[in-house]
Amino acid sequence: MLFFEEAEWKALHIFVNKTPLLPDREPTLRDAIRMTASLGGFLGRKGDKEPGTTALWRGLQRLHDITATYRLLVPHLKSGP
Repeated sequence: MLFFEEAEWKALHIFVNKTPLLPDREPTLRDAIRMTASLGGFLGRKGDKEPGTTALWRGLQRLHDITATYRLLVPHLKSGP
């Protein structure tokens, strides 16, 4: 993915969807951004526009902690080069 590391999008998907099952493909950048923003309070209702900077910032802060936990719990995960 362009912006999210493998561990980040996997941890994000697992946490937001409350399931240990990963999708066959990584989410699109738009979907990953909306999931991240949901961690920061973005509701994503039908009439809502795209998430703002505050929701994204808060979501990224939470995602950092969620990813750190994911990396601790999945010892065979490679953190990259």
